Amino acid sequence: RGDVVVALPGYTETLTAVASLSVAGVTWIGIGEGSLKPTITVNGTVHGIGLGAANVIFDGFNFAAPSTDAALSMVRIGSDNPGCVVRNITGVGSNAANNFVDCISIGARAHNHKLENIRLTTSKKLAVTSFLTFDGAVSMSTIGGFYAVGSVSSAGIRDATGAVVSNAMWNDIRIAVGGSGSLPAVAMDASGGNEANGIVTNSHLSGTHTTLASNGQFLGDWRLSQVYLNEATGNASQAALIPAADTD
Repeated sequence: RGDVVVALPGYTETLTAVASLSVAGVTWIGIGEGSLKPTITVNGTVHGIGLGAANVIFDGFNFAAPSTDAALSMVRIGSDNPGCVVRNITGVGSNAANNFVDCISIGARAHNHKLENIRLTTSKKLAVTSFLTFDGAVSMSTIGGFYAVGSVSSAGIRDATGAVVSNAMWNDIRIAVGGSGSLPAVAMDASGGNEANGIVTNSHLSGTHTTLASNGQFLGDWRLSQVYLNEATGNASQAALIPAADTD
């Protein structure tokens, strides 16, 4: 606990099985920007990096598009591992041949996690299911800077049935999704969602769902401030605040 592991500029690794970072309190840092950022390629129907202990920090890595179709995720915070941090991550969710199922997944009771400065894209030809998925109930979800553009088959950010997210603090989320069908940028609408609560600020959510408001679906006691939504593709219209203001 307290150790720091550094991947040097230009480091690459191909994973055929999950790389489980399972010592609590260790920080993993990739050094470098652009083409020198340490890059991981997932070659298998597996999670790439698994945060398998509490308070692990995973910082500064790039993920290439997977070389096996339906790879499970770039990064997964495992169930019952609180206090984990994933930051300064870039990644390509799909290419013309292969895709991740979800780019980042968060397990049940991975409380008090943080996602910071995450930048994800996909190919237009092959979709991921989502950029970020919650597989189980969690409390204290903090996001500061989550940027994603590309094709999805479900939603940009989603939660599984019963995966109630509570006490969330999300800021600066910018998502533009396309794909086949009527797809929201965010769909936090699991059963039991009335227990969900959080605040979302300073964000832009563009999808292809039926109405402006339905492209940012937050069931429960979520509070939104300066959250702009759009349901149109292309640049025919700009995003709008929904509702723009209280009627009173």
